[in-house]
Amino acid sequence: MSNEDHEAVEARRAAIRAARKDLKSGNLEAAQMHLDVAVQYGAQHSQTEPVAKAIQMARMARATNSRSGAWRGFWVAILGYLCLAFRQPLGWGMGLWIFLAFLLVPILAGLVVGRYQRNVGAPGQSFWMAFKGVSKAMALYTILSLIFIGGSHSDSADKWQERLAGILTTALFFLITGLVAGATSMAVSGVQLKERVQ
Repeated sequence: MSNEDHEAVEARRAAIRAARKDLKSGNLEAAQMHLDVAVQYGAQHSQTEPVAKAIQMARMARATNSRSGAWRGFWVAILGYLCLAFRQPLGWGMGLWIFLAFLLVPILAGLVVGRYQRNVGAPGQSFWMAFKGVSKAMALYTILSLIFIGGSHSDSADKWQERLAGILTTALFFLITGLVAGATSMAVSGVQLKERVQ
């Protein structure tokens, strides 16, 4: 075996070892990169297949975990808004209601989503998962609250103005809670991603 062939064999082995190490630490991108290097140095399919399958399985598990986090964040928000629904905003006091509806519930849900998104490697994706889940929960809460309040004032002659105000209120609440939850989730997943890389 020539010196060049010996170096290629050693480079293949080192790349496969590095891919396994990256896989154990959860750094799938680096594991795939090292596996590609092993292939460039002439690694056989039988040498790379176990690691490639393990990377693929880890990606599938990560995607499932990611979707699970989005749903869990949605249900945390639903639970929070269900608790708020037992009283009208004025019953809570406006300051407390604003804190609960626009800060506490979205932050808790964002923390849940961010925790489950920590290994995805894309804080922007974490933002949108939390944004969609929490803002949908808030929209549902707002619409149901407006229907309940609207039903108790059915003698109003200005129904179209009430509906327009309801739509604008829902859109505004949707946006605020989504941004709070998304920013929280992105911060949590981003911090965890930095810890994992270091």
